[in-house]
Amino acid sequence: MDYLIEGGLVVTPKSQFKADVYVSEGVIKAIGEDLKEKLEISADAEVISAEGKYVLPGGVDVHVHFGAVSRGFASADDCQSGGIAAALGGTTTIVEMMPQQQGLPIWKSLEDWRERSVNSVVDYSCHVMVTGLTSELLKEIPLLVENGYTSFKVFLGTDDKRIDDFEFLSLLEATRGSGAVILVSAGNAGIEKYFTLRLLETGKKDACYYVQSKPILGEIEGTSKAITLAEAAKVPIYFTHVSCREALRLVAAARQRGLPVFGETCPHYLLLSSEYYQRGGTEAAKYVVNPPLRERSQQGELWRGLQSGSLDVIASDHCSFRLTGQKAIGETFNDIPSGLPGIETRVPLLYSAGVGGGRLSLGRFVDLVAEMPARIFGLFPRKGAVAVGSDADLVIFDPGKEVELTCSSLHQKVDYCPYEGFRLKGYPELTMLRGRVIAKRGEFVGQPGLGSFIPRKPFEALAPGSGAFRLEV
Repeated sequence: MDYLIEGGLVVTPKSQFKADVYVSEGVIKAIGEDLKEKLEISADAEVISAEGKYVLPGGVDVHVHFGAVSRGFASADDCQSGGIAAALGGTTTIVEMMPQQQGLPIWKSLEDWRERSVNSVVDYSCHVMVTGLTSELLKEIPLLVENGYTSFKVFLGTDDKRIDDFEFLSLLEATRGSGAVILVSAGNAGIEKYFTLRLLETGKKDACYYVQSKPILGEIEGTSKAITLAEAAKVPIYFTHVSCREALRLVAAARQRGLPVFGETCPHYLLLSSEYYQRGGTEAAKYVVNPPLRERSQQGELWRGLQSGSLDVIASDHCSFRLTGQKAIGETFNDIPSGLPGIETRVPLLYSAGVGGGRLSLGRFVDLVAEMPARIFGLFPRKGAVAVGSDADLVIFDPGKEVELTCSSLHQKVDYCPYEGFRLKGYPELTMLRGRVIAKRGEFVGQPGLGSFIPRKPFEALAPGSGAFRLEV
């Protein structure tokens, strides 16, 4: 179906202007004033008024876990339920963390993941999570990149998933010059193991002690090491879920030296804090996430990193475990599955706290939730843009709509909301995927299977605040 979206304020990172947007054949065909009079528009085209609203690019969430396993539990959301939540929250493209299946060729893991994704209601791609590096996987990297799998995730902490320094260097070497990006979950498994054992040995088992088991020291060490090795290998890296000022400063210093080092943070590190662990028991278990929530004093510098460009992306790190039967039954903090739901609330939380709170410009908000994630991970300009020729992934956003977040009002398949009672001003009214309306006024109106796999282009490094450049290899 064709659509003419009339009278909205089109928002891009660099400009905001009132215009109509004409959508046909799944793409944006024209942007301008009075398009009904200027263009030959199909008589069957549906006219949507966006007067007083923003017209945004569909959100791009590049850190999502569906069906993840932690502490023996499978997370609650799959591509269908998670995709519905994404659509209602203004996100139209997700990049999922695809776990490598031990003992099997990587292509088998990808085949199984593609089969699980056929019911997706939003467009999707994946990062290959490397949890066991083999010579076979290293040989497959050029072909993986050629087929649109252009990013690889590694853990430097998290003992059961981490790779060691030799494996990390081997992966960096194998990806050099290929156009692949390495995502890094920064930590130090030895430090985490030490503090975890000391706490448990002294009887400190309650969820309130979880934050002490993964101190900032581990994130600092992991961030520093990853930057050092990536600089030596001349490979672009991207830090997931930066949670503290010390790690952020290392990322910012690397960027000042001209290195292609990128950083992401998440709404929970900006808006929640370690104070939540003081509640103890089940209430503290809700907020077990890796890295843990940090002290509230950390949040100011994270916001400043978003303002300055030292941080590039806001992602959800959506990993939804139910409280009942999962998070609430661990005998110790170390038995609690790690993760928070957030795919539905990412965009409106950042708008309300960022733009509404005077911390971010409207353009910077759009950059963080849509354009920059699309650029870094090879989806732009097909995704993350309101531009002629781009996919008609569009969000009509009502800046005046007031919403109170509650578990019962959201669509993530969990029995709690980390932001219960938060009052937001600004919320998506309509979400369109490739020219089809999939969410409207809080109702999902799409269908399973509408989402498509999107192969991604090789990485083109972005100098902070400037044009493209390429590292000498």
